[in-house]
Amino acid sequence: ASDVYKRQGMYNICLSQDSDWQQKGNIYTSNKYGCAIEKPEGWTIKILEGKLSNPLNVFMVQMFSPDFDAHILFVAQKNINNLNAEEAIKVDITQIKANKQIEFNLITGGATIVDGYSNAHQIVDKIRYGGTTYTQWRIYVSTEDYIYAIIFNAIGEGSYSKYKNTFQEILESVRLP
Repeated sequence: ASDVYKRQGMYNICLSQDSDWQQKGNIYTSNKYGCAIEKPEGWTIKILEGKLSNPLNVFMVQMFSPDFDAHILFVAQKNINNLNAEEAIKVDITQIKANKQIEFNLITGGATIVDGYSNAHQIVDKIRYGGTTYTQWRIYVSTEDYIYAIIFNAIGEGSYSKYKNTFQEILESVRLP
């Protein structure tokens, strides 16, 4: 999987000229969206804004581990259907299960708190796609305007336990408006 990321050029730090995301040390902050996230030492980051693959997305922050065996996705999406966090996760699970090439297994799930937001929901799942196993920890926070998704993706057996503490530290660094 790491070669896939490298071929796609996702290992470059990317802040577009019109981006309002600012870097101070390892903390990346957007005044426009009122969000912040801290990048672990040695990880790479890519920040995308504007026209993304999903027209509802307003920004996407991607971070990659030094060995490219784990990555984090922090996305803000317009909440046009006024979904709560649990409903938003269910929509994503339905879309994943619709892909017959993906084997999806829910491990656990439930309510959580992110940056003081008690309306957050999380799941841990395993998917198998193309002969590779991915363990994912998905956390969603719903506000009136946006759904924020923080998705930790560990690639291959053993990567989730290797990065679980790092994932927790990144989650604790997330700041929402």
